[in-house]
Amino acid sequence: MQFEVDPDVSEVVGLDVAPPPEGNFRKLTFLQQSVEEPFADAWRERGVTAAVHLAFRLEPGRDRARERRVNIEGTRHFLEACAASGAQTVCFVSSATVYGATPDGPEVHYEGAQLRAREAFPYAYDKARSEELCYDFVKEHPDVALQIVRPAIVIGGEADNYITRLLTRPTLFLPREADVPLQFVHVDDATRAIFKLIKLRKFGVFNLAADGALTLSQIAHLAERRCVRLPTFVLRFLAWLGWRLGWDWLSPVPPGFVDYCVHPWLVAAMKIKTEAYFLFRRDGPGAFLEYLEAHPRPGSGALTLPESPRLGGDEDTREDLDALPLPPPAGEEVAAEEEAAAEEEVAAEEEVAAEEEAAAEEEAAAEEEAAVEAPIVLGAEEEEESAEAGTSRSGSDG
Repeated sequence: MQFEVDPDVSEVVGLDVAPPPEGNFRKLTFLQQSVEEPFADAWRERGVTAAVHLAFRLEPGRDRARERRVNIEGTRHFLEACAASGAQTVCFVSSATVYGATPDGPEVHYEGAQLRAREAFPYAYDKARSEELCYDFVKEHPDVALQIVRPAIVIGGEADNYITRLLTRPTLFLPREADVPLQFVHVDDATRAIFKLIKLRKFGVFNLAADGALTLSQIAHLAERRCVRLPTFVLRFLAWLGWRLGWDWLSPVPPGFVDYCVHPWLVAAMKIKTEAYFLFRRDGPGAFLEYLEAHPRPGSGALTLPESPRLGGDEDTREDLDALPLPPPAGEEVAAEEEAAAEEEVAAEEEVAAEEEAAAEEEAAAEEEAAVEAPIVLGAEEEEESAEAGTSRSGSDG
């Protein structure tokens, strides 16, 4: 947990209906309650300054009223708690599904694309409605750094949700007319991305998807599942029938999910790479492969992926931009350059002064050495006087 080891974080306040897993969480203060109930007072008491909203009904349910209470009202309670505590950084984890999957949609969705999620797929629809609540919140609190993150399918070795179970069922029913590519992001990369956005206090919307994609047929092949292709209208009918009658063996998802198996809903993640200097450590196919390796099918062999593009080479030798110093803000670049130039000038002057002092010391040392080593030479007069003195002494002695 990156917040746990960050020296700038004094306390981590967690709120959920289920207790956290066992671990050494020294900074964690856990509140066990549902987001269906207000919790603004609890956050005000603890002075929360940065907040992340993850609570949402991912598992499809047939109690639509309960879904709205958790998804919509839960987001409203989260924003109320942020306002009460004076949080300056607010991160809402949305989903790439908010762009919708339509026959006339763009091939790749950038952050400014229109949100076209339909109520036939409640999860995506409620995510889009929750984003609207966030936009209303930031209008009233313009100084808050609002971040909306739209990840693709989040996956990893321990992932367990209806999407992973759906993609690894014994038999996959797929549309005959299309073979839609799906994007993934490893849960560790998703965590790192959210952490970095909060630390940098970035504003705006950020797509989150690792490089590479797998089509539904490739997923079925890698997972060694039987693939049955049906006309799209038959697939829609079976999804409607299974959902209506509660036959999860036929359709564990609402009928609107079929759109995401028929039409592509790819997203571009260039913004988070360029603005937050973020580097994904795993590509999408590799993240899905990790999930399959953690959940092997009995009797299955070793799994291999077709070669896919990576950033910077192997993970062990890849340079991590998280560890690199960030460039200064645009307004500080000139001042930083002037300060660096001044420091270089002072250093040059000090170097010249040191060289002159060293030369003077060498010259003085040379003069002293010459004085010590030079022989004593007498002048002509001094020699005569010495000779006369010697003769006189000899006469006296005689």
